[in-house]
Amino acid sequence: MDEREVEIVNFILARRKTHYGDIATHMNLSQRTIAKILDQIEVEIGKEDVQLVRRPNDGIYFTGKVNQLRQSLVNNYDSSP
Repeated sequence: MDEREVEIVNFILARRKTHYGDIATHMNLSQRTIAKILDQIEVEIGKEDVQLVRRPNDGIYFTGKVNQLRQSLVNNYDSSP
């Protein structure tokens, strides 16, 4: 995952459940761009036994081994030197 994808994943994890508009505002991107990025994220997180759920009028959130996803982000995408 690239830096932008990791930021979106962390945003969703922090909020537990969010919406396209919330992510778009946070990232200063269009909702269409967010949808495309979420498509890419969905492929990546599938390797972690995590599912990205996108339900109209409900929200966007993760199910499955979410703690494993968090740990993977820390291990693989930690930006500290």
